[in-house]
Amino acid sequence: MQNTLLTVLLQLAVIACMCQSKETLLVRANIGKPAEYMRQVRIFYQLNKRNTVEREDRYSFEERGETTKTGGERFSLEAKTIKPDLKMKEGPPAIVSIQTKINNKMIDDGGPDPMVAVGEKTILVGNTSWLKFFDKSNGNVLEETDLTSLFWRYLSPTIPGTSQPNPDFATNFYDLPNDIPLACTKSTPCGVSECPNGGYDDNDLPCGETDAIIENAGRITIGYDLRVFYQKEHKRFVIVAAIRNQSSAHNDCYNIDGKIDCKKYVIRLAAFAVSVSENPADGFYIYRTTENNVRDWPNLAVDQDYLVLSYKGGNASTNGKSVVTVFSFRQMKDGAGPSVDAFRIKQNDETDAPKGVTPVQNLLTNQYSQAFFFIENAGSEKIRIWYLKKPAVAADIFKNPPTQLVKAGEITIADAEFTGGAFAGATYYDNMLYTVSYQKMYPASGTKRIGYGLNVFQIPVVEQASGGYKAWKNISQGFKHSIFKSESHSFRNPSIAVDLLHNIVIQFVRIPRDSTSSEFPNIRYKVKLSHRPDWEYSQLAKSWDARHNETKKLVDFSWVAKDPFKLTHFWQSHIYKANGKTGTWVTQIDLGKF
Repeated sequence: MQNTLLTVLLQLAVIACMCQSKETLLVRANIGKPAEYMRQVRIFYQLNKRNTVEREDRYSFEERGETTKTGGERFSLEAKTIKPDLKMKEGPPAIVSIQTKINNKMIDDGGPDPMVAVGEKTILVGNTSWLKFFDKSNGNVLEETDLTSLFWRYLSPTIPGTSQPNPDFATNFYDLPNDIPLACTKSTPCGVSECPNGGYDDNDLPCGETDAIIENAGRITIGYDLRVFYQKEHKRFVIVAAIRNQSSAHNDCYNIDGKIDCKKYVIRLAAFAVSVSENPADGFYIYRTTENNVRDWPNLAVDQDYLVLSYKGGNASTNGKSVVTVFSFRQMKDGAGPSVDAFRIKQNDETDAPKGVTPVQNLLTNQYSQAFFFIENAGSEKIRIWYLKKPAVAADIFKNPPTQLVKAGEITIADAEFTGGAFAGATYYDNMLYTVSYQKMYPASGTKRIGYGLNVFQIPVVEQASGGYKAWKNISQGFKHSIFKSESHSFRNPSIAVDLLHNIVIQFVRIPRDSTSSEFPNIRYKVKLSHRPDWEYSQLAKSWDARHNETKKLVDFSWVAKDPFKLTHFWQSHIYKANGKTGTWVTQIDLGKF
């Protein structure tokens, strides 16, 4: 009888233990002391620079042919058309102490996804491949590296400067079969811009495959989609990137007619670097997700308690994968490990739930912020707002995590498109959500290219007596929709930032529609001061020094960020072309000049 009772008690204990077990969603790399890891990053970066081959520039403008309804006076009841861009004024002067080093300067040869994150003493500028940290007081470079070097712990088979194997790289196999077909390890041929008719097969690979390459087949060797952020309460920089192996679902160049099912060999994870302090020399804690999410376009919102990861898109193949994952940022910034408290909200195609959302920055990142918000592009003329309520005690959310986002509302706006851009810089503050997107507003005709304009939205998202939130198109509650368009120019690739006074800054690229025009593209920004009824005329940050190819993409991402330590200061970053090179241009915006 005693033995039976003991057995039952043991079984109940096991069940209770199983119920309380947590899913491991984020693990820390075993890097030792962060400052020592930074020294290894420098070694790796120098080796990378020595072996770098200049890449073909593929980042000029792409004119898409999508069709959409035109905007106009039908917005009159709930929208306000911004004045046409008739006047051009130079942007405000640079800060004298750093004008030759950061502000109004092309920072480096660049690529897509330029971003800027602003700290109290340090400014971080990056794009999809490199990062530079600047001393805010004098513009001196404190540290520079690239994505591969920063995350070498996940991307390099050996420890930098040695032949010693890297244990964190070895774990990148996950549950992939050891006999992964070589044809499934590459999505495009190295050194080949286009696949030949019929593609390649295992007997005719153009890349000179070696035993080492075959040995590492299927492992994660690529980083991309780099994003940079700053968390002001803890004074930490946060860097996120997607990391993957070279498999894709199709691999058409190598996998002729899809004879091999390559989907099961595809790996897509997210890697994080959290700075120990504002000084990059103090190093970083390095983490990666454990879920093979398959998605690209990782994006973050971070406050003093949580780091929230989401992805721009989703489809049938991502059903069951995380739409949103929440991590304990207090643990991450302290270097907790080997795992971190976390939970995920999965895509569920059987319910009225989003496949992919964009996180909204909450301007309050301290204890006064009570929720995280998300935007979903719900198709033509529709946008959905979702939220995740925060508990009174931050750590409690990991004890009993929510399983789905809560819908604050669906907003329909006739003739407005939400497909343009990535809701870059969408911000929530004081019951108001701010976002910007672009859309086609004029058809092509004669020498005129397609004309794109901007939609700027101010959407009330109001806390209810029940504790939930309601998003609505209510003018009396502050809803505003401004249209920025011109028959002579296109406006593309915008981002938005807001300050504590509800002043708004949007930045974008202005491109002449006339294909015979000698005018160069402009990097511009536009300001809406809360105490003035109208938007200011757009300001010129910088003009390119040459025309561009209108058949390719100009920029995948752009960014404008509020300086959290300067009342009137914003910073913007954008792709810029000069002397035949592509770079990243950074400009400080001072609203005190208006």
